[in-house]
Amino acid sequence: MLNFEITKSSKLRAYFRAQLNFPPQNSKLAFESHHSSFISILCLSALLLVGFTTGSNKTTKVPIIDLTGDITNQKQILLSDIATDIQYVKLEGNKDCFIKQIQSSSITKDHILIVEEATNNILLFSIDGKFLRQISRFGKGPGEHGRRPQVSFDLKGTSIYVLYYKKLDLFDLNGKLTGTIRLDPSPQQAVDLGDNILLTFPYPESITNDNYHFTIIDKKGKLIKKIFSWDNYKNDAGNAIYITRLTWYRDTLLYKNKYSDTIYGITKDLNITPRWFIKQKTKQNPAVPEIPESGFFPGPFQETPYYFFNVGTFNNFMHPLMINKKTHEITFVPYNKDIMRCGLVNDLDGGDLFWPERYMNGKSYRFDYPTHLKDQVEKILERKIKVKYPDKKQKLIEFIKGISEDDNQVLTIVTLKS
Repeated sequence: MLNFEITKSSKLRAYFRAQLNFPPQNSKLAFESHHSSFISILCLSALLLVGFTTGSNKTTKVPIIDLTGDITNQKQILLSDIATDIQYVKLEGNKDCFIKQIQSSSITKDHILIVEEATNNILLFSIDGKFLRQISRFGKGPGEHGRRPQVSFDLKGTSIYVLYYKKLDLFDLNGKLTGTIRLDPSPQQAVDLGDNILLTFPYPESITNDNYHFTIIDKKGKLIKKIFSWDNYKNDAGNAIYITRLTWYRDTLLYKNKYSDTIYGITKDLNITPRWFIKQKTKQNPAVPEIPESGFFPGPFQETPYYFFNVGTFNNFMHPLMINKKTHEITFVPYNKDIMRCGLVNDLDGGDLFWPERYMNGKSYRFDYPTHLKDQVEKILERKIKVKYPDKKQKLIEFIKGISEDDNQVLTIVTLKS
């Protein structure tokens, strides 16, 4: 059922226009992903459309995810409904590149960048899993970093950003240090915007960035702009408070605040607009970190050209959802207690359930621990699911047989329907 509401947001719109008066950027935005350390699931009941009134009296439709109804209608979706192919890439593993645990990662169409949790070394692989080289390592020398650095590619996929504390190191794909930008204070993330770099400062109680949550600098470190002040707009959902997700969808950088009801997008010309609104029984409050008993806790989300996926917890239970952007249909996918997993039934090759975690250029990606993936696939194969491609099932069986505890992580790549 589709309804329409008008969002009263003149103050927020005026602030957006005043704070984000940037010239258009000509560069095409690329994909950056941040490895999610948890999966929680969001339960929804209906999809509405909301009118977002602009200063020129034009109306932009912003989808509403309505959580106020009774959530009982769950349906299992087949992977073949949204995808055409699936492949598995086992990352090369040896003494120079063994990955005990992935701390964070970033992917382009050609490369995989990983921060290894135990050593804090930064490793570069080709997209087919071949280990290429170590980009940077734990240490205090030039081009080295401390614990838990944040990594990303630039928009062209030809440079690597390594952020640690108050410095941002730039490397080429050969591992050569090409520049260092000194920062004060220390941001949590650095995202390439083409001509400029976006820095994020998401925690109001620890901010020393004049209480601003986004800072724009050029490639030499010169300050361009600071936006969103916690002091002046601490009750606005648009503030980048407690960012739990920051990811690209085409030329829009999507971000979600932990206790906000709105998912926002930063467009290529640096305008910020609401992209999805989550309607809840209990309004989220950035000043109250506890989860309301009757509410939900929003988690990771991902948008593709035809679907929107979201995860979170509702009343301490886990359930995923997907929205068809064309038909506005919302589907709740049940959590499978037998295999302790949630996702779309993989009827392409009969493998593990799949849930899109990161999207780029028509493909969705997910990392798995090798032995965990093996256990999951073996359990599911016992169910004898009817598959569309028996030859792919046989290849999967052979792939699983070859997995051992000494292997590196496996990257599953799903090609989505166009």
